[in-house]
Amino acid sequence: MTCEVAVANRLAIALAADSAVTTTESGKTTYASGANKIFQLANDAPVAIMINNASTLTGIPWELIIKLYRKQLKDRTFPTLQAYWEDFLTYLNEPAHGLLTAELRSNSGGTAIALAAAQIVRDVVSKRQALSSPATPDPDLAQNWADGLAEVEALLGALPVSPALEVAEQAPLLATHRADLTKQVGEYLATDDAHLVPHIDVGRLLEIAAESAFKRPVLVATGIVIAGYGEDDFLPGFIGKSVYGFVGSRVMWKDGHSESVNNATQPSLISGFAQVAMVETFALGASPEVWGAVADAFAKHAADAARAACTASGVVAVDPAVVTASVEAQAQLFQDNWTSATIRAHLHPLFASIASLNVEELAELAETLVLLESLKEKVTARTQSVGGPIDVAVITKSEGLVWIKRKLYFDPHINPRYFNRLQRS
Repeated sequence: MTCEVAVANRLAIALAADSAVTTTESGKTTYASGANKIFQLANDAPVAIMINNASTLTGIPWELIIKLYRKQLKDRTFPTLQAYWEDFLTYLNEPAHGLLTAELRSNSGGTAIALAAAQIVRDVVSKRQALSSPATPDPDLAQNWADGLAEVEALLGALPVSPALEVAEQAPLLATHRADLTKQVGEYLATDDAHLVPHIDVGRLLEIAAESAFKRPVLVATGIVIAGYGEDDFLPGFIGKSVYGFVGSRVMWKDGHSESVNNATQPSLISGFAQVAMVETFALGASPEVWGAVADAFAKHAADAARAACTASGVVAVDPAVVTASVEAQAQLFQDNWTSATIRAHLHPLFASIASLNVEELAELAETLVLLESLKEKVTARTQSVGGPIDVAVITKSEGLVWIKRKLYFDPHINPRYFNRLQRS
């Protein structure tokens, strides 16, 4: 996991990211630090890219992919941040890619189908209790499985294929990996649901799983944030994307959260990515857990108060449905009232203050918010999922990307040739 923050006003956008890396293998979680998560996307343009969650694409580090993209981009620029994303996506989907080979793409698609098949089995079994018990008679097992699989198939039939993918690749991809997938799914079922094996047509399951892989993301996502300015932009912003890996020859992705500064309604912005509890607490005056707890507490205690009032008034029989309906009718008004008060007290003054910060103060605020999240993880969860050195960069329209803090894995004083190479390039 990670914590990343973007803070911007009319002058600049500041980016900050921790360095923690969390790895889980065979149920064991390990932590490390030193990962780079902020990169300059173009050599000659005020635009950067941040990554969070998965650090690789089909096993290839995003850092390597981004740096190779930047090298081939040379001095090309684009009018908007969206145009940078579209060009980056074209680079990822390039069929003759030397780094992201056809074999890697195909294997990623096979993995997606395998994960979709396992997910379908889990979904069907979890919704039909009879399927969980080996003591269930075989006819009932067969009928429940057939009914559950039919429900999944009907649900998928109503979903469109991801616009990022090519539906024509679905059948060839399954054909390429059918033998291996049949073996993998058979082993999975024999381990976790051996009593269902006689009732599951693996071939049909794989057909449905292939359809699911092209419609619903199953691979681990990488969060991508492209921040700064396009050539036609005079105020900063960012666009967010979620990239799930290759399914067929193309990468599956979805739009994420995007914001930009504008003179009319939003002179500043503050946004967190991945673990954002402290960012939201700082901005809204209360953590996400508190917001949920307040809503739950109102539902419980308002209902108790309504029943107590009815009893005190001599109403013998209180209709629970009437009490529930009354509480629900007032819950939204209550939520709106206290939310509005919190926003007026915390969010609006904060945004007004950020709008007046200088560039150095923007960077300091972004770094501090990441540091707060790291401290919270350390003293409450006792994990190291957020931590390590914090990288901070500021992007302005004129100066481009400027590093305020940046870790290096080597001592710069004894590596002058590295900087000479950078200068020559």
